[in-house]
Amino acid sequence: MTTTTLVKKALSVPSSRCACCNRDFAFYRKRHHCHECGADVCKACTTSAHNCPLKVCLTCLVEPTDSQRGREASKRSQRSTSSASSVISSSRDYGYVLDYNWIYPWPKPPMLDNDAERTKIVAALGVLDAPRTDFFESICHLAITTMETAVAIVSVLDKDREWIVDSIGFEPRQVPRDASFCAHTARSTEPLVVLDTHYDDRFRENPLVTGSLRVRFYAGWPIVSPSGCIIGAVSVMSDRPRSYCDVAKLQLPARLATALFFKPPGRAPDTVYHISHEFELD
Repeated sequence: MTTTTLVKKALSVPSSRCACCNRDFAFYRKRHHCHECGADVCKACTTSAHNCPLKVCLTCLVEPTDSQRGREASKRSQRSTSSASSVISSSRDYGYVLDYNWIYPWPKPPMLDNDAERTKIVAALGVLDAPRTDFFESICHLAITTMETAVAIVSVLDKDREWIVDSIGFEPRQVPRDASFCAHTARSTEPLVVLDTHYDDRFRENPLVTGSLRVRFYAGWPIVSPSGCIIGAVSVMSDRPRSYCDVAKLQLPARLATALFFKPPGRAPDTVYHISHEFELD
């Protein structure tokens, strides 16, 4: 924790409401402190970063700290460097009922079929808590080039978090599943496009939208296992809304990611060009 954060905590005036869910503190709802930003939050809105005992608020968990930015920049410096095209999710027909029966102002992520089987497949991939790789970074470069965004992500959906396998323009390595866009993308084999999150009931109150990341546009193409389970997505984001999205351009990055996740033993191409030719994805 930085000195600045400690000073802010020491000088902060206790709040009467949780900074995340905005509910009043009471005898049965105790005040807790985020160990990153010092905000007053209720127990339900605190969580632990993976393998870390310190509690942080939900907003801090999805927004990178200065030290995280420095570490990721250092890692990066050590590397070498249709019908689906008009999907609009701003209509009220999302294909599932939005459930607000919990503490957060945004709805619960949808329940997924075969979630136990799906999470076993994700665990068997060996990418959870693993370092970033140039293979998936190349796919992110392809995604931001074709979709003309500053942010691209290859991720998998674990039991209680979205793990960022690799990304460009997005420093956190994980997002709580409760706040994950990917948790919605993983509901269907069809791509998900949100042209403007401010007009989408699923995301307008999401901390990725209301926090410093200010996500306004999102497009995600699901990554499907050979057995038919959706394990994650290749997605892009922007802080500016759009009026149109040719989401079909995300299909190739998603197919490349699928090929890497489920490649036969001993086949390890080293660039996007070699990936596409090795797995005949032209």
